[in-house]
Amino acid sequence: MTQTPTVAEEALANATNDASLARSIARSAEIEADIAITPGINNPTAIEAALEHGITTVKYFPAEASGGLKMLKALLAPYAMLQVMPTGGIGTHNIRDYLALKNVIACGGSWMVEKTLLDAQNWEEIARLAREAVALVQGD
Repeated sequence: MTQTPTVAEEALANATNDASLARSIARSAEIEADIAITPGINNPTAIEAALEHGITTVKYFPAEASGGLKMLKALLAPYAMLQVMPTGGIGTHNIRDYLALKNVIACGGSWMVEKTLLDAQNWEEIARLAREAVALVQGD
């Protein structure tokens, strides 16, 4: 009895390079397990790959190293349909600037959960930093 290959197995068989493999595996995860995929982008090629799969919510990563707000604005000019979550270099100094863009739906910021705080199990400081971030975003 021959078993029908899964979408993931077909993706592996049809992949022509690492990028197409990654896209195919991500798409198979969405199809087979109903897992939402939010790919990282920082250039038009990556955006086009996401759009090929009907993905319009993406992560702009690493945001600051990829050109920051200036680059994100340039990318969004022809891709106004995107919803973006910048991460990488986001902090108290620039989170409001990113959130001011209409296409930005959220920002990630590791400053709230630094490894040293996690290692020390300093939950109070992590909570304080999270509250500070919420207040900053809300304009308090």
